[in-house]
Amino acid sequence: MQLFKIHNESRKLTKLQTLEDLCFYLECDKFRLQLNALKPVYYQYKIRKNKVSFRQIEDPADELKKMQRKLNDGLQAVYYYQRPPAVFGFCINTNHETERNIVTNAGQHVKARSLLNIDLKDFFHQISKSKVKQIYESIQPRLDNETSDCVASLCTF
Repeated sequence: MQLFKIHNESRKLTKLQTLEDLCFYLECDKFRLQLNALKPVYYQYKIRKNKVSFRQIEDPADELKKMQRKLNDGLQAVYYYQRPPAVFGFCINTNHETERNIVTNAGQHVKARSLLNIDLKDFFHQISKSKVKQIYESIQPRLDNETSDCVASLCTF
């Protein structure tokens, strides 16, 4: 991604203050925004994790997924300016920096004597709406309460 696009996306997200601003940012009307925040549609199913257990999947409906992707783009852009040098996974890259992805992340550990890989049980279910709201308000202090609550609802299940 180009630095200009990252800067633009970061600026757009950090300027939001009201639900109307959020609707404009997400390119939707207020009714659709509130409907997806208050009554989100998720398709739930299980996939085999190993021979004896399954992983529960909660897949958001297309409209909600589109909103979440747009929020992700903005939050990734904001984080781009704050991320520590050690961060490699699940972050955006500019055209002029060393690429950061799962392969380059693994490369950081090639000569390590040991490596700990953990899978936290029900990790995403442990993240509460109130915690997401609190974190979002810390990067966006001008946001009104209704809007930060809406963003947190869009980001949690």
